[in-house]
Amino acid sequence: MKTSYLKNFVLLLVVFCSLCLLTSCDKSSDVSPTEEEEEEEEIVEQVKPLAQLPEIRKTRLSKGLNLAHWFAQQENGDLSKNYIQSRFQDNDFEFIKNSGFTYVRLSVDERILFIDPNLLKTEYLQVLDGYIQKFIDAEIAVLFDFHPTESFKENVHATAATASNVKIFWGKLAAHLSKFDADYLYLEVMNEPSAVLAKDWNDVQKLWVAEIRKNAPAHTIVVDGNLRITKDNWDGIAALTSIEPFADKNIVYNLHLYEPFAFTHQGATWGWEVAQYTTGLEYPMNEANCLEIKSKHSSKIEVGWAMDDYIKQAWNKDRLKAYIQPIADWSAKHNVYITVNEFGAYYYAENEGKLAYLRDMREIMEEKKLGWAVWEYDAGFSIVEKAGGTISFKSGMKSALGL
Repeated sequence: MKTSYLKNFVLLLVVFCSLCLLTSCDKSSDVSPTEEEEEEEEIVEQVKPLAQLPEIRKTRLSKGLNLAHWFAQQENGDLSKNYIQSRFQDNDFEFIKNSGFTYVRLSVDERILFIDPNLLKTEYLQVLDGYIQKFIDAEIAVLFDFHPTESFKENVHATAATASNVKIFWGKLAAHLSKFDADYLYLEVMNEPSAVLAKDWNDVQKLWVAEIRKNAPAHTIVVDGNLRITKDNWDGIAALTSIEPFADKNIVYNLHLYEPFAFTHQGATWGWEVAQYTTGLEYPMNEANCLEIKSKHSSKIEVGWAMDDYIKQAWNKDRLKAYIQPIADWSAKHNVYITVNEFGAYYYAENEGKLAYLRDMREIMEEKKLGWAVWEYDAGFSIVEKAGGTISFKSGMKSALGL
């Protein structure tokens, strides 16, 4: 009888131990190893937040280049590692290293890393880590840009649960990225938020920033202004300046500038419908040119309105300077650093006008002590040309960008 009880006890003990072993092994391959997580936590605990934004980081955020269609906005939605690892070749990295840019903006959408709030896709994370380190080794700083798809952003703005999940996700991600040199890697909260009200986004962003800071104490955080101030007022400058400056001084404030949109997006088949009819629009403004486009598309009333407004605004360097001045004023008032990490013009503007526009924008931003990043390297808004394995700046581009 005692022998039977003993056998049953031993059997139960074996089963219990086996279940425990299976449970401990049944981890998703996408979960970071426990030892690595513990090491990241130890690193975070040892690092203290900075009292101010280091000057070296302002310098490194001064002249940037966007690398599009890589970890975000993939061609044909291709998320394969093969696509990501073949998007750029050794000569691309060599060109960027010697180009004069001080940083690259590396955009990453949620499908690359996000499984659920507590899980990161380590398969892609390892690839991403390798490229971040590759740039740092070349003394090119990296701005990690969380660049989600439009549908994902809509959910962020629509549901508190999604916003809360992203906060948790950012905490996990920030802890992982905190291992990189904080003087070379910066963390951008979310590309082009477009909540109905700027205030709604500002409130969400505060929560995310707190979570990022908790997990990456020394890294500079780049916060984003909403694309609009209210439902029908798409004024990005007003939206940025509606942000209550953070007490945290190791923060950079950011917005995108593409005005005048009729010029920078001429020929574009997405977004504002009018833009596809403004091909040939010149910069600086030439009234005869505007009237010619208006006449050519006389059946399109909105095109006529856009051309009338372009004439009224008289877009030239002085007009751009007046347009940008409120940003500089807000920066000086609150003693904060601001970047414009997207500006550029679509390939239909590929003429002297594009060069003049980029030069004027770049000179104004540098005069106002704003950092900048041109959109973008080698796609529709490209600044380079490739032929026979050779990469070079398009004619006049290097001078226009002051490199």
